[in-house]
Amino acid sequence: QDDFSDPNSGWDEVNDNENGTMDYFDTFFRVQVLGDHQMLSNGPGLIFTDVQIEADMIKVVGLSDDLFGLICRAADQKNYYFFVISSDGYYGVGKMIDGIQSMIGSPGMLPSEIISQGKTKNHLRVDCIGEQLVLAVNGQELASVEDHALQSGDVGILAGTLNDIENVVLFDTV
Repeated sequence: QDDFSDPNSGWDEVNDNENGTMDYFDTFFRVQVLGDHQMLSNGPGLIFTDVQIEADMIKVVGLSDDLFGLICRAADQKNYYFFVISSDGYYGVGKMIDGIQSMIGSPGMLPSEIISQGKTKNHLRVDCIGEQLVLAVNGQELASVEDHALQSGDVGILAGTLNDIENVVLFDTV
């Protein structure tokens, strides 16, 4: 568990990237994504097999054309599972394999009234147990899918833009 109060807890700070910044901010980890169709991710550099990850995410800047969430079993920046929501109330579970992104269990992100929309807080819980991948938002399970492509790796956070030029999300206690 990391509450981001210690800037030496293992998350890489990135301040000179043309696509955005990632840094410790107060007791949060802040991810600022710049430019349309960009994504930034980060993790503490640990290896896990089966995990349950929880975090509060607070959208603070940008329009609703975005995504943010959690990662498990990240072998590297091009291979991981992702669990995302958007500020306009959509969610999805997917994987990045050799840099190619695909959704698992649905052709795209799906709408849900469970997701708090706009510049507000959402609580995500992710289970990566065996081949079972589960996403819960604000205490409600939204997706449960199976996949066997990735067996172990790092956990992490991610934020991105779709057709917007900026997205800032604060992550609290991962």
